[in-house]
Amino acid sequence: MKLVAKVIALDPNNRSLPQQLAMITLDKVHNPEIMYAEADEPLYIVEQRMTDKAYSQLPVKRKGQIVGSLTERGMNRTLIASKGIAPKALLVEDAMEEGFPLIPASTTLGAVAPLLQACQGILTVKDGKVAGIVTNADLLKLLR
Repeated sequence: MKLVAKVIALDPNNRSLPQQLAMITLDKVHNPEIMYAEADEPLYIVEQRMTDKAYSQLPVKRKGQIVGSLTERGMNRTLIASKGIAPKALLVEDAMEEGFPLIPASTTLGAVAPLLQACQGILTVKDGKVAGIVTNADLLKLLR
């Protein structure tokens, strides 16, 4: 799978997290079991899968390529704007948003903490392939 991502400036010296957390690499906290949505799937079916797994966001694929993301916020926005369209007729691509940033799995939490404040997820990359996903919920698990 060829990965194309926009370049994101990350500050490896960011101190927005306590020092011991800032030095943890993404591969230590990412979830390697990524659940994807397909762009042409009915939105209501994907929403049910997300609810069952307690996920609030998913990467979206089309023909095996990552093409965007799906979030609860995007689904709500689409539902509200879909005047006259039956909710069960909506597809994932109708609610799809920009894809999650692709960041090397060896990057530290300190470097990506501000990025996670701006987006709902980060896909980690190792050896040119998507290796996992990190969300704000993953950071909150560090409180345990």
